[in-house]
This record gives sequence, structure tokens and C-alpha cells, in this order.
Amino acid sequence: IFFQGGVAFNKSVVAAFEKYLNTKITVPPHHDVTGAIGMALIARDYMKNSSKLKDSPLAPQNSELHATRYALHAASSFKGFELSKRQYSVSSFECKGCPNVCEINRVKIEGEEGHLFYGGRCEKYDVKKKKTVSEIPDLFAFRDEMLWKEHEKRLALHAMRSDVKLHATRHTLHAKIGIPYIFYFHEYLPFWTTLLWELGFDVEVSPKTNRQTVSLGLESILSETCFPVKVAYGHIKYLLNAGVDALFIPSFINLNTENESLERGFACPYTQTIPYVSQIAFKDINILMPVVNLKLGKKFMLDELAKAFKSFGVKKEKIKKAIGIAEQAQDDFNRAVQKKGAEILSSIKDKTLVIVGRAYNSFDKGMNLDIPKKLADLNVLTMPLDFLPLKDHNIDAEWPNMYWRAGQRILKAARVINENPKLYPVYIGNFSCGPDSFILKYFKKELHAKPFLHIEIDEHSADAGAITRCEAFLDSIQNKAISPQPSALSRKKSSQSKILHKRTIYIPRMSDHAYALAAAFERCGVDAEVLPESDKETIETGKMHVSGKECYPCAVTTGDMLKRVFSPDFKQEESAFFMPSGAGPCRFGQYNVFH
Repeated sequence: IFFQGGVAFNKSVVAAFEKYLNTKITVPPHHDVTGAIGMALIARDYMKNSSKLKDSPLAPQNSELHATRYALHAASSFKGFELSKRQYSVSSFECKGCPNVCEINRVKIEGEEGHLFYGGRCEKYDVKKKKTVSEIPDLFAFRDEMLWKEHEKRLALHAMRSDVKLHATRHTLHAKIGIPYIFYFHEYLPFWTTLLWELGFDVEVSPKTNRQTVSLGLESILSETCFPVKVAYGHIKYLLNAGVDALFIPSFINLNTENESLERGFACPYTQTIPYVSQIAFKDINILMPVVNLKLGKKFMLDELAKAFKSFGVKKEKIKKAIGIAEQAQDDFNRAVQKKGAEILSSIKDKTLVIVGRAYNSFDKGMNLDIPKKLADLNVLTMPLDFLPLKDHNIDAEWPNMYWRAGQRILKAARVINENPKLYPVYIGNFSCGPDSFILKYFKKELHAKPFLHIEIDEHSADAGAITRCEAFLDSIQNKAISPQPSALSRKKSSQSKILHKRTIYIPRMSDHAYALAAAFERCGVDAEVLPESDKETIETGKMHVSGKECYPCAVTTGDMLKRVFSPDFKQEESAFFMPSGAGPCRFGQYNVFH
């Protein structure tokens, strides 16, 4: 086993690996720069073998050393190792090109024109790029334009009326309502802004995420949580500082409509509870927080909105009319995105990357490190997940209890990507994302052997690491043959009721209720046994068979089951394990699928 990287400097880590694996670990002399050496060898070979050099009559033919030197001097910008012996000075300045206000370090080397730069979150100074006009369409900019179109149109109209002092009764503004640009507003912004404008409110949406937003959020969080929640606090704080009269933060519960086959399309618990937690995080905050459960129909929404706007004297009739207009604005956005997606899918000729994830973390350039733009600079087309024809695919049979709305869309996207040999996914997520700890496994199953890149981002993530991983992923699929992928997986369902009487049912001891369940099975003529209490052995076994991102009880119950499986007297054909399901949004409902 060969251990490379900077961590190998820590001898205790090396010793821990050796003890755990019971084998010798080899740490090479230059372990901290083996990656750089490997990249240098790749660059050398690339230059040496490029057609430009091979076709040149001046290219040496006799030795590898001479060929390497020729490549360096003829076409490389490498200045040689003597550069390290020259005098240099370092200074710094603040870049005010965007709200991130990065501190840029500037290096001046004796005898060299210009400077070297480092320290920025983007590559504005670090990388010298040729000024070229890219022909690759920016689909994320198009999506943003369509998403904000209705709000910006109405905002401009409001400004014009204010300038000429036109205050018709219909447009009398009750108050300034702030919408934090968070979570499902990244999908339903046209609906909610149109609704509020139609009701006569002055609507202010917080700006797109930037470094200042993130900083405001980090100052306000109550406890450690995922990156999107931290950013959400920053958007809320921005609007409070802006002096809005109230904030409109619905509790998004179920985003599946009456017409969709799956009963539940839940937001995660953090998203559902953000209005309630915000009341604790911020003092004297006025939040309008209707419950959004689209499965319960329009009457439920109308009642919730009427309660939310009661203090402003808004009548139900007016809300009902505004809902119809808001739905039209949302439909316009959805149609524009789908139309553009169909155009792109019908015309792509090269490998194209699909950015997969939730809209609020994978499409917001303040959250996704502007990865789509960086990929465009590499001459790679990227498209958002919701440009795909997701409605043409059904996952009910294979994933009947996928109760997270985001999970449903992600798995449908996997189907589309799997069927199209030119599409490859880049899955953008966040550290500590509970649903992703399970969804990622299902996503991988849906893709079969098709490779994908998974990037997790938080407030500490830097551009350089992300783009390096993207480049490596592009290299890995560059020479992959374009061929049809296997059809989507299907689960074989067995008629368990016919075979249970021949098996012993093992029940993990998650609570004392396990004994009641065992008694119920016995009463029905089925042998049942409650597994022993979890111990150190079961916990260690469980940890070895999970990724570490799942919740702790998942690892413990996995270990309990495997301890029985690994026991000498275990008979597979005479055994079964009992693990109930759940209706979400907690992860417990996914345990039996995982097991």
C-alpha cells in the first residue's frame, strides 16, 4: 500500500493505517508532491507527443531527453528552475470586483514582466486567459433570466409608477415584503413574487448569494448545520438590515401536486422548519409563514395564505385571483426552461455535463463556486437538471417510498442521463446533507456503470480544488466510448407472505417494542427473534459497511443484522430481517431500502 499526499507527514496516521490493515504502508520520499510530479510527467508527454512537435522537421528523433528539452524550449512557457533563485517581493490588495472582496496576493519576480497572483475565490487574477468569445450557450444565465423575469418586470413598473406618482387604488402598496432567495424560491420565484405583487405589496427579493451573504449567515447560525441553511440565515439577515416590514418564508412541506403519482414530495426537515427556527435566531422578526402542501390542493393553499395576510386586510377573493395570475407566471418559466432544454438535447454533438442537485445549491453561482461558468471556460457545455424531460420518466415502481421531492427529481434525471450516451452528471451537494447520504447510493444504481463526479461544497470550499476535480473528471471520460447504457434497473418483488412461515424473522432491538413485534409474529405462526442489544462489535461492523454520512442508527442496525449474518449458525434461506419503513421526511424511512 502506497501512501501519498501531505497527510503522510503525520506518522501517527501512517501507524494507525498499518495497525488497522495489519500490513506495511510505504511512504515515498516526496509523498507531498507526487501528484504534482505525475502532472508534470503528463504535461511532458503531452508536449512531446503533440502533433505540432511530431510534424516539425526540427523535432529531434534520437533520444527522449532531447525530445523533452525540445518540447520545453519550442512550445512551453516553463521558465526553468533557475527562476527560484531570483529575488521576489509579495504585496496584497483587496479585489472589489464583486461582493466577495477577496484579498489578492501579488508576487513580483526580479526580471519578469507582470505579476503572479493567488488568493482569490475565482480565477480573475490567478489564470491568464486568452480573450475569446465562447460559442457555448450559458444555460444557467438563461435559467436565471427566466426565473427573475417576471419580478424584475414588475419591479421596473413599480419604480416607474413611483417616479410619476401614479397610485391607482389597485396598486396601493400595503407594506414592503422581503423574500429571501433561498430553498424552493430557486424554483418557484415567479409564482411567489407575482402573487405578492398582485396583492399590492412592495416586493424585495434578497440578492443572489455572495460572500457577504455567507458571512451574514455564519454570524447568525444557532448551531452547526448544512451550508444552504447557513446561507439562508444570511439572506434573512440581509432583508432585516434592509428594513422590510415583514418576511415571507413559507414552510415548504409537500411539493408534489394532486396530479402527481407519488403521494409525498417532501422538503428536508431543515427546509420545512426554517421559518420557525428563524423566529428564534432573529429577535423581533415578523414572518409570514403559510404552510405549503400542494398535495392538499388549492383550497388548502388559499386558506393558508388568507391566514398569513389577515393582518394586512387582504381578502380571499383577491388572493384567489392573484393565485391564478401567479400560476401563469410559473408556467411561463417552466415552459421556457423545458423548451430550451429540448433544443439543446436535440442538437448536442459532444459530451455534455448535467449539473445535478437541488436548485438552491447547484444552480446558484454563489453556492456552486460558479462551476458551470468554469466548465464553459474549458469549452464544455453544462446544463441544469430541470432542463431535462423529467416528466417523461416514472420512478414509482423502483422507488415507491422516495418521499423527498429533490430525490425524485434527481433519480429521474439519472434515468435521462443514463439513456443518453452524450450526457454525464456532476452531482453538487453539501456536507452534512442527510437525504443525500441515501440518494447518492440510489443515484449510482440508476446510472449503472456510467461515471459521475460528486462535489460537496461548504463555506470553506475553494475554486481551485473544485475545478481541478472537474478537469480530472473530464480527462477520465474524454476517451470513453459513447455507447448506449443498460435500461433502468427494476426491483424484483417477492411474495414474502408465502415464505415467511419457513423463516425466522430477526428484529433489531431499536426499542422494547421489538418484543411486542416478535410476539405478534409468533402469534401469526412465524418464528421471530429479537436481536441482542448493540455492542462495540456490532457498531464497528456497521461502520465498515456504511459510508459514514448516514445517521448513526442506520450504522448500528446494519451492524446488528450483519453480526447475525456472520454468525456460524446463520442460514440465509431460513432467515429474514424486519425493518419497518416511514413516511419521511426523516431518513429512517430509507433504512429498509439501504439494508
